[in-house]
Amino acid sequence: MRDEDDDSSEDSVDAPDEPPDAAGVHSCIQFSTRTYYATEQEGTMFIDVIRIGDTSAVATVAFHCEDGSAQTGEHYVAVEGELRFEPGITDLQISVPILETECWNPTVEFHMNLVGAVGATLGHNLHQCRVWIIDKDPFPSPNVRKG
Repeated sequence: MRDEDDDSSEDSVDAPDEPPDAAGVHSCIQFSTRTYYATEQEGTMFIDVIRIGDTSAVATVAFHCEDGSAQTGEHYVAVEGELRFEPGITDLQISVPILETECWNPTVEFHMNLVGAVGATLGHNLHQCRVWIIDKDPFPSPNVRKG
């Protein structure tokens, strides 16, 4: 389940800071939004990476996870790798396994980072995104009894 922050001005498409290359080609790679939401029960979070501008050539970008309050191995499985945008391709996805815990946890988050773009520039603001993991288990209470 993906959603955008309330501050839509931060989620707009970035204009790269760098000028076009010598051939006048200009392409930018970034996340499609600043924040993604998943529940533990979903099992997998799909994070969209988009390419805007000239898509006539191949472009690549590396990605990796970074722990926040969510810890790899406890709340999610960290992934890293490289996305390859073939000519004409404008969107790809990163799949991140979300782990379900047995008991209630507060909402936790981790970050995804895009680095090392080749054949394109990185979006100025959307080269990092947050992934919030929401736990739908019941909140622990002395009034709740196991059946």
